[in-house]
Parts: sequence; structure tokens; C-alpha cells
Amino acid sequence: MMKTLLLVLFATSFFSQAFAQEKRKCIFSPKITIEVLNNLPQGSGSLQVHCASKDDDLGNRTLAVGDEFDWTFCDHFLSKTLFFCHLWWGPRQKAFDVYDKDLSQGKRHEFYLWAAQGDGIYLGTSASTQSLVKVYSWD
Repeated sequence: MMKTLLLVLFATSFFSQAFAQEKRKCIFSPKITIEVLNNLPQGSGSLQVHCASKDDDLGNRTLAVGDEFDWTFCDHFLSKTLFFCHLWWGPRQKAFDVYDKDLSQGKRHEFYLWAAQGDGIYLGTSASTQSLVKVYSWD
């Protein structure tokens, strides 16, 4: 009896972990990664970041120079996913959409790098900071 109970508990634990991992897979849509990088000049202080969607508040983060904050999600198959961030650097700030269906003029990517720099906010679609393009100036 005890062996049967242990076997049932083991099987339940195994399958629940397998299903939990399965939930992280995007079945009907691509998996998207957003990264926010503090690429400000050395010694310029920290970057305050708050990101959210309609359903998920990712909280407030404080990023030192060179630090990053990233998250991954499954894009809604009807293209209704929207994430936005508000960045503060001393007296400067900028609020903007970091992901929505129109972000890349119809061309979707699976990775978006948003980098805060001294003169504004830059966007790239690879992990390299070499391909960044300025999108916004600080307010």
C-alpha cells in the first residue's frame, strides 16, 4: 500500500512539473523577450524602471549602469499584447510602449532590447548594442 502511495505521489509530482514547463511554451504564438538595459554613462546614477501590461505589473526596478531587466511572454495570437515602461533618470523621464503589434511596422521580432542612454532611449532587435537605433529623447 505504501509503495503504491509513493508511486502515485512521485507520478503526480513528475507530471505536474512537466505540465508547468509546458505552460511556458508558446503554442499558438511566438515567445517574445523584452530587455531594458541601463546603458547610461558610467557614474551617472541609477535608472528607475516600471513596466507593465494590462494584466501584469512587473514592478519597480532600480538598474545600475550596465544592469538589465528582462522578461519573456507569449504574444497573444490575435496580436493584442501590449507592454509599456516608464523610465526615470534623475530629472529626465520617458514613458513608452515596449511591445505592441505595430512596434516594428508589421515585422515582428522575438527579442527587443531597449537601452537607456544619455541622449535618449534606443531600440535594437538583437542582444548586441551595436545595432541600436534612437527612438525617443528624454522628456
